[in-house]
Amino acid sequence: MLRCCFNRGLCGMNFGQGSELALPEAPRFGVLYFEAFPLQRHAMCNYLDAAIEASFDVTVVTCAEDAVKQMESGQYDILVCDIGPTPLIGLECLKRVKQSKRHLPIIAILPIGTSYSFALEVMQNGAHEYLRQDQLSHRTLTRALRRALNPARLSDELFDHRSIDGVTSLANIATFGDRLRQALTRDDRHGCDVALLLLDIDDFAAINHQYRYTSGNAVLLETAYRIVDCVRKQDTVARVGGNTFAVIFESISSTDILQQKVHQITQRIAQPYALGDAEVSLFASVGAGLRTDLAGCASHEFVDAIEQALLAAKRRGGNCVQYASLAPTSGELEQAAE
Repeated sequence: MLRCCFNRGLCGMNFGQGSELALPEAPRFGVLYFEAFPLQRHAMCNYLDAAIEASFDVTVVTCAEDAVKQMESGQYDILVCDIGPTPLIGLECLKRVKQSKRHLPIIAILPIGTSYSFALEVMQNGAHEYLRQDQLSHRTLTRALRRALNPARLSDELFDHRSIDGVTSLANIATFGDRLRQALTRDDRHGCDVALLLLDIDDFAAINHQYRYTSGNAVLLETAYRIVDCVRKQDTVARVGGNTFAVIFESISSTDILQQKVHQITQRIAQPYALGDAEVSLFASVGAGLRTDLAGCASHEFVDAIEQALLAAKRRGGNCVQYASLAPTSGELEQAAE
C-alpha cells in the first residue's frame, strides 16, 4: 500500500500572518486509488495532484482485500478503481470491492477501446461513472471527482447521480442499460419492435481543442436537444460516452421507418452550431439496427452488434450510417448527411 499526500494552495496565493485576509484551511478529501497495474500509478497520481484545488490525500492499494479494509476504515470519501488492461479480472475486483460494508462513490478507469456493453456492466456493478484511459486529463478527472464529492450528489433525495448525465441531463449509461432491458423484455413478451441507435459526433476532439471544453459541452447539450426533438416521448435518449449518444426506439415496425428516424436526426445534427461568433458544421457517425433483423438477440449482443456497426461507420471516415444485420447487404451503408 502506498500513501501519497498532495497539497495544493488556493491559486498559488500565500496568506501569512501579516495578511488582512485570513482564509480557512482548504478541506482535505480521502481518495482511495485501487489498481493492480503499477505502471499506470505515477501518471494517475499526477492527474490526482492537479485535479482539485483543495488539498487531499491519496492512498494506493493493489489488491481488492486491501481496498475493502481501507474503505471500511472510514478514512476515505471516494474510490477511484482502475480496471486495468484485463477487463474481466478488473470487473471481478470491482465486484469484491462492492461487497464492502461501507459504500463509497466509485469512479472506474477503463482501458482504451472498452465496449459500451462492458462499461454498462461496470456501472451495474457499483461504479457511479467511468472514464476511459484515452479520456483521462486533469479536467475530466477534476469534474468526475467534484461530482462525486459534492455532498448533494451523495443524497438520492436531492440528485439521482446514477440516472442522469451531468452535462446534458439526458439518461446516463446506467439508465440506458435499465431502459434497454425493459424494452427488450416488453419486446419478448408483446413484440414491441425495439430498435437501437448509437451516434458519435465526428471530430469532437477538435472542437474541444479549438474552442475549449466549455464550447464542447455546449455542443453536447445542443446535440442532446436536437436528438430529443427528433424522437417520440416513449423513446429513450441517453449520453453513453464522451461524445456518444444512444436512442432506444420502441414500436419501430420496419427498417424503412428506422432509416427515416436516423435520417431526420443526422440532418438536424448537420445544421450549423453557433459557438460564440463562429458557426461550425458537424457531422455524425451512426450505427443502428432493428432487433428483429438480428434474430431477437440478447441485450449485450444487441448493443455489441450496434456498436460494431458504429465502428464500421467511423472506419469509413465518419458522416455515414451503418445498419447492423445478420446478412450484410450493399445497401446497409449510407451517407449520414449530404
